[in-house]
Amino acid sequence: MMKTSSAVEKPPTTPWRKIFTSVPCYAYFYGLFGHYWGNGYFIASHPTFMGTVLHYSIAQNGLASCLPVLITSISGVLSSIFSHWISKKNLMSLNMLRKTATAVSAFGFSICTAGIILAGCDRITIALFFALSLYFQGIGLAGIVISGVDMAPAITGSVMGVAINVASLASFLVPVVAGLLTTHEMLSEWQQVFWLNLVVVGSSGLVYFLFGSAKIQPWNYRDSEQPNETTNEIKSPSEKYLNNTKEIKEIFEMQKT
Repeated sequence: MMKTSSAVEKPPTTPWRKIFTSVPCYAYFYGLFGHYWGNGYFIASHPTFMGTVLHYSIAQNGLASCLPVLITSISGVLSSIFSHWISKKNLMSLNMLRKTATAVSAFGFSICTAGIILAGCDRITIALFFALSLYFQGIGLAGIVISGVDMAPAITGSVMGVAINVASLASFLVPVVAGLLTTHEMLSEWQQVFWLNLVVVGSSGLVYFLFGSAKIQPWNYRDSEQPNETTNEIKSPSEKYLNNTKEIKEIFEMQKT
């Protein structure tokens, strides 16, 4: 029997030390935390604000509570298609594209949150800014949400696993903090929650724009896979697998003949 063990490679080890000492990684973690914070607020806490302060009926509140999923899904699909078109036409580098989408999402959300604060108890104005903020949240799907795949394609599972665990803390913290700040269910108390949302989400977009990166990080590669300085080429694990597969097929064909 022919030995093909040379064609099978061990999976790359995860460079945890380099990940946890990487500035772009921490920017990515906080950027995703801010994105989850915005989603967590609208899903877990905003219905309470509409029911206790704006006095929405149960039916109206239930209908409005469906909007986060619907609007963010629509804007996420549209922004992803648009970002793919920009990338395909080489109108912008992938790194700047991810940063821009993240910044637009975070800053747009923050501006709409400021609009909700200024609207007071005006239900129509709040509903308008509510819908717009959700639309901006969806744009993050073309930015911070996918950037973990860009910066470390070989170990995406490890990097995104850590990032999602960190970001998921936001979904737990939002209703807890909102409950502590709104013990009397007054508009002034809810405005503190809105200011907190504005600061957390806005700062997360700023941090990622300044310190984040969608470029492939050096620790993504094995030592033997570092790009050549002159050609800037590298054989990825998938390319090596394809080459090994071709070699095995050629050997079998030669044996048959």
